[in-house]
This record gives sequence, structure tokens and C-alpha cells, in this order.
Amino acid sequence: MNSAARALYLRVWTKSWSRLVLTLAGVALGAALFVTSIAVPWSVARSVDGYLSLANRSTIEVAATADAGMSVAAADRLADMEGVAAAAPIIRSVMDVRAGDRSATGTLLLGLDRRAAATHDPAKGTDQLQKALGDVFYGPSATATSDGVFVGAALAKELGVRRGGKVLLTGNTGRPVATPVIGVIPASFAAGIAEGRFMLTYLPIAQRLVGRPDRIDSVFVVPAAGTDQSQLLERLQSSVGGEGMAADRGWRREQADAVFAPLRGTMMLMAIVALGVGSFLAYNTVSMVMMERRREFAVLRALGGSPRSIIRNQRQQALLLGLVGSAVGAGVGAVAAGRVIATLPAVVLTAVGVRPTLNLPWWCIPAALIVGTLTTLIGAERPIRSTLRIRPAEAMRSESGEPTPMVEGRMSASRLGLAMIVVAGGVWAAIAGGANVVPASLLLIVGGAVLAVSASTSALSAAARVLLSVAPGRGHIVASSLSRAPRRLAATVSALVAAGTLMVAVTGMTRDMSSSLESMVGSLQNTDLWVQTSRPEDLPVQSTMPTSLRSLVVEASGARGVVTGQLLFAVIDGRRVMVQGVDGRSNTGIFTRATPAAQKAMLAGKGVIVSGQFADHHGLRTGDRYSLPTPTGTHELTVAGVVRILVPADGGEISLNLERVQTWFERPGASWFELDLGGKPAPVAEVTAAIASSPEASDRPIFVTTGADFTAATRGAMAQLMSVFRALAVVVIAVAGMAVANTLMISVHERRRELSMLYTAGGSPRSIRRMVVAEAAALGVLAGVIVALLGGFAQRGAVRSVELVSGFPVDARFTPSVLAVGFVSVVVVSVVGSVLPALHAARASRQVFGAPS
Repeated sequence: MNSAARALYLRVWTKSWSRLVLTLAGVALGAALFVTSIAVPWSVARSVDGYLSLANRSTIEVAATADAGMSVAAADRLADMEGVAAAAPIIRSVMDVRAGDRSATGTLLLGLDRRAAATHDPAKGTDQLQKALGDVFYGPSATATSDGVFVGAALAKELGVRRGGKVLLTGNTGRPVATPVIGVIPASFAAGIAEGRFMLTYLPIAQRLVGRPDRIDSVFVVPAAGTDQSQLLERLQSSVGGEGMAADRGWRREQADAVFAPLRGTMMLMAIVALGVGSFLAYNTVSMVMMERRREFAVLRALGGSPRSIIRNQRQQALLLGLVGSAVGAGVGAVAAGRVIATLPAVVLTAVGVRPTLNLPWWCIPAALIVGTLTTLIGAERPIRSTLRIRPAEAMRSESGEPTPMVEGRMSASRLGLAMIVVAGGVWAAIAGGANVVPASLLLIVGGAVLAVSASTSALSAAARVLLSVAPGRGHIVASSLSRAPRRLAATVSALVAAGTLMVAVTGMTRDMSSSLESMVGSLQNTDLWVQTSRPEDLPVQSTMPTSLRSLVVEASGARGVVTGQLLFAVIDGRRVMVQGVDGRSNTGIFTRATPAAQKAMLAGKGVIVSGQFADHHGLRTGDRYSLPTPTGTHELTVAGVVRILVPADGGEISLNLERVQTWFERPGASWFELDLGGKPAPVAEVTAAIASSPEASDRPIFVTTGADFTAATRGAMAQLMSVFRALAVVVIAVAGMAVANTLMISVHERRRELSMLYTAGGSPRSIRRMVVAEAAALGVLAGVIVALLGGFAQRGAVRSVELVSGFPVDARFTPSVLAVGFVSVVVVSVVGSVLPALHAARASRQVFGAPS
């Protein structure tokens, strides 16, 4: 009996391929967004500290305060401290690599010495890597003066190099250095470090390659047994002073998590909505199957089949549906996450400090399978349990395909009241809530709206009848079909409301952020010509150029004024902070947005301008005193001004006099020159040629860009990041379109006798198609009105979430155009979703009674 029931059920599933594909696609997209929302932030965070597998026994990292690094003597002091079992210095840098006509940008270079062997435990990591490098690298026969690099297998394959070959490395100094390849680390040994796209060499060689002799970036520390780590951290910090920062080894991961916090929260909310729509699709499809096979289930009951066995078989089929859809979605989500990571703008990658690679946590795919399958089972449970109410005698007496009887929708006052409370809470959180509740505002608004829709089925049916009354002759028929299944009507409208509200929130948030950033970016075009050490879409933090080039570029361009600036990253109080130094009236965002008094004080060396993010982390206001830790010691400063700007660093930004940056952070040179040409055409070619002919600059990358092109490139980097949000919103709205298509396919199937009667009474296929489209349009309009009412508050909640995370004030504007986007999106996706059901309706109306097709 069970095998017969299973065969019967499988036959029904494959009877309507369009319905099955829509349901599987809905479940798959929900699972895909779930995987993507986890994989992108996780990959970025794990890519940051993937190289730590070489020192996996260490639980503490003492990181250099600034990009210039800290002295080797500091590492020696740390190793000799009480409570330290082992301490290994490391060089960590990003370099461009070339071999012949092949190149790889942003490649991780690591430099270690024999002390790293004491910080690696093969039992906790890859013992093959330890064996592969043992005698050659860590062992007594290792020669620290051997020139060359070990290359990860993936990088070696990408460049087409092998042991004995040569690569050309370009790093912070800007000088290409031809370096031998002294070994290739097998893929099975090194895949955990940047997926094998990295280089490893001896510490002295790495110091020479990056242009920092006798300097290191970090020290990995292994505490001695029985040592209190918190007390050891204090002693280490006291020993290293302003040169470095002692912290738990996971601090870099926490920084990367902070950078991607807004993206992670928005993506997860979209995944929740998509999974909810997938659950509704399962509800619709299983309901249809239950209706179609009502008589067959009655026969099984009459032949002795137990209700429990029938329900069990149906759950097994729903389980299979959820597993298949979730498995497909998990694979799609992994691919999508890789694409998102690959398209992240250069400025974000520079802020994070390493080029991320896809790194799925082991539990991500199983979790997607579980979540996708559970949502499918939850959606299918109610129609499955409806088989308990089947009475065999009545079911076998009824005709197959008999339309669903009219069910009057009800208004649930208690649920509606609860929904209003939830929505009101979301609106309050969006407008006036604190930091702990604002991120939940969008979820509360969407959840409350969905609950309100489910509690107002009678009102929805009445509204649909009013909307469709404008359709002459057929409107009342369409309205009656909507009223026949109030729960399905409410669920479809809920899916559209959730997707449309997210569309408004994301569209408004990205528009407001772009508009607010324009004032900061727009000032860049006030500089006629930019000369800097990175491409305009990136941050010039990797290398510097001699300040003596200033006179050269002025002579070549005929500039009447020039400002010299430098930019670097520093670790201050456990956070990665951007440090800017300028010697004149710069057009950079943090300087132009400061008050004239703050600008004057900063340039005179009497104060510091700080971003709002930095001020919030340290509790600072204008006029306060602050002790700034630097490699040359701690320096007392007065806060000359606080500027609210968006900074791609979790610690914010500070702006100092250029001379102070160069001396306090031990980093001479310049990152850029800003040239004022007095309105004359920008001589890009002449300046580029002059720089190329200079012995001081011929071997380093220096880019010359007009102010207009520089601003356009910066805008493009921002637009690239915003496009990730918009693309995810489009996916969610597409899932809602699938819900509409699924609903209408079921509605057409239920009404196929009615449609046939209309056809025989003289109705044309065109008029029948128009009926289905009108039904979809009514659903879209109902959802669109709700979206227009709530979308503005959802937008405000999304904007305030970004403000709290970034410390950047975003000017939120409630404009009809953004609300119109939500309204039009749900109406359009509803109409598009009705195309296939409309064609099916016209075909079905001519076939039920044998009419010619």
C-alpha cells in the first residue's frame, strides 16, 4: 500500500512540470541567498587570517601600529618575556607578480624564519605543509640568505612557473625585483592559504623585497603553559609601546566582519524573505496536489490505508522536494558568492588588507539544505494534514477537478492588532530607535506587514472586487476566483509586499548613500590633476614616491599650486584606522568637510581632524585631548574637528599635518600630489612622460589622472558596491514573481471547467488571457499600495543601520520616485508572472470538453 501511494504521488508531481519547476526554483533561490549571505562575509574574514595556519599554536598577535612595521628588536624583547613559550616574527605584504606575459595582482607574500617552527602544531593543522618546508625552511640546513621565494601551487599554475624559474615582484617600494622560484608548495599542503595563491620566503629576503630592512609586520606569540593570557597581553603591550598592538589572534577577522556588517545584515534579511516565499510556493503546490488526488486518497482510505501512512508518504515527497531545491540552490549560492567576492571594488579589498577568496564554512551547505528543506516542510504541512478531513464516500462521489467551493475570508481582529503593534515597533525603531534595535526595524516592518495581510483576507477580497469591477463583463468572475482561496490570496500578496518593501529599502538606501557621498567625492574634481601611487579607484596606501618629485610635476604641468599628501593604515586601540597627512588645502573628503578653523589648526600642527567613526569609538569631541600611539611613541593631540564621512576602515580616519605623519609613523615620501592648473587643460601625457624619465620614479607605478576622471573612477567603485545590493533585491522580487505565477497556475487549474464554459459561451482565448493578467494586476496593485505606505519607513531603517555601522550621516529623503519603484516593481513582476498561466488558461479552456485546440 505504501509503495502504491508513493508511486501515485510521484506521478502527480511530474504531471505539471511548470508548477514543479516554479516550486523548485523558489526553494532554490531562497537557499542560494542563504548561502551567499553567509559565504561572502565569512570568506572575507577567513581570507584575512588564512595565513595563520603557519602559526596555529599562537593565540596572540602583536601587530605593528603602522604600515612601516616595527623593529626586529621589539620581536626579540617579546620572545624573552616571562610567560612567552615562543614568538615568531612575520612579514606580511601584498605584491604584484609577473612571469613573462602572465601576472597576478594583490598576491600575498609571507616572510618567516626558523622561530615559526615553534608556533606551528601539525596536529592542529596541515602536517604535510610542515614536512614540506621542514628541512628546507625551518630545519638546521635552512639557509636564511638563500635568495628566492616558495610559490603556492595555484599561483605557480596561474603564472606558468616552476622551481628554478623567475618572477618579477613589485611591492611597496614600486621597484620590480627579479626573484628566483626556489620551490613550489603542493596544492594539498597550501590550499588553506589564499587557495594556494601566495608566496613564502625567508624573513630577511621578505624584508628586502618589501623595502623594510630590520622591520617586521607582526609577532605571533605562544603563551607558556599556565600563563594568564589577559595579563600577558598587558605585559606585551607595555613592552612594545607605541610600535605595536597586542591582541587576541582573531582581531583581524573581527575588523573584516565590521567592514561587511551592513552587507551581511541586508543579505540575510533578503534570504529570510526568499525562504519564506519558497515555503509559500511549497504550500501552493502541495495544496494543488492534494486537491487533484482527493479521490485517489479516498480510494486508498477505502482499501484500508491508514491516514498516518498517507501523510507519511506525502511528507517524504515534500522532503524530497525540499532537498532537491535546496541542493540546487546551495550550489548556485556558492557560485554567486564567488562572483560577488570577485567583483568587490579595489578600495574594499585594500581596506580589508588582502584579496579575499571563496571560503565556504563546512556547515554552510548542510545548513542551507536543512533550512531550505525545513521551510518546504513547514509550507507543505497544512495541506498535507488536510487529508485527515477526507471522507471517502463524499470524495469518491465528487468529480475530479471540481472547483474549490467559495470560502469567505475573515478579519482576525487580534492578529491585526498584533500586526499593527509590530509595524509600529518597526517604524519607531527606524525613526528613533537606538543602536540595538535599528537593525531589526526592517524585519519588524516586513514581518508586521505580512501578519497584517494574513489577518485581513476579507478586506483583501473586497479590495480585489473593487479593483476588478472596472473590467467589463469578466471582473466579477476574476474577483470570485480570488475570494475562493483567501489564504492563497493573502500569502501571495504577502510575498509581493515583503519583496517590494525590500526593493524600496535597498533602492532608497543606495540612492541616499550615493547622494550623500557625492559631496565627499565631488570635491575631488576640484583638483585639476592627480598624481598618485595607485589607480584612481583604489587607495594609495601600498607605496610612496619621493617628495622631490613635487618640483618635477609642477614644472611639467605648469601648476600654480600643489598639495602633497600621504595615506596609510595604522592599528590604533585595536582597530584599523586610515591616517592621512597633507601639507595644504587638500580636496580630500575629510579635509573639505572640516571647518576652516579645524583645517587651519591641523595644517599648523596644532590639532587633528577625526572622522565620526573614530570619535565615537574613543568618545571624543572637538576640543578634547587624545593620546595617539605611533611607532615613535605616544603623542598628545587636540581634536580640532570631527567630520562625519564614510571610511572604508572599521576604526575610521584621522588627518594630520604631513610632516607629523612622515616622522611619527616613520614613513617618508608622498602618496599623491594635487595640482592646481588655474583652469588650463590638464597635460596628462606631458606629466606622465616627465615622471617616466625621472630616475627617482621610472621603476615605480605612478598614475596621472584628471580631476574629472579621478572622480568618475571613485564614483564607479561606489556604484560597483551598490550594485551588489540592487542585484540581490532583484533576485528577491523575482522569487515573488514566481509566487504569483504559481498561484495563478493553481487558480487556472481549479477553474478549467469555468474557463471552458466561458469559451463555449463565446469567450475568446484573448479575453481569457486578459482575465488572468487582470487577476495578477489586482494582486500587484494591492501589494503595491501596502509597499508604498511602508516603504519609506523601511528605507529609513536601512539608512540608519548604515549610519550606525559606518558613523557616516546619510541624508534620507522620502521621495515619490523611490516609492514608485516599489509599487511599479510588484505590479510589473505580477503581470510578468501571469504570462505563463494566461497562456495555459487559454489553452485549457479549449480542451476540457474536447474543443479543438
